[in-house]
Amino acid sequence: MPEATSSEGREGIIGDYYTNTKGLLFKQIEMAKPNVTIFGGVFHYFLNDFGLSWKNGINLEHQRRSIFFKNNVVFIDAYHPSFRPNRYVNEEKYCNSISNAFHSALLNGQIVP
Repeated sequence: MPEATSSEGREGIIGDYYTNTKGLLFKQIEMAKPNVTIFGGVFHYFLNDFGLSWKNGINLEHQRRSIFFKNNVVFIDAYHPSFRPNRYVNEEKYCNSISNAFHSALLNGQIVP
């Protein structure tokens, strides 16, 4: 998505971009076959299309966000990197929370290398 749409005040524009480019976005994901996908504040658009539910999310430390697991893939609903440092998390905690989430998933067998 264009970086000019990253502000909170442009939620409608971002939603329109998602709707209009969803096919392309999912084709890119399908081609890349990632084991980990980190979303920068836009996961709520993808949630239903991935067949996931908020109730299945696990807390992502320091971010008031969640991580999800499906078919050996980790979906990390992190804040957009430009949103920090902020009132929720500083840069170190932001990076560590993402790294720790992936490491935890490996240790707990939620994803298999």
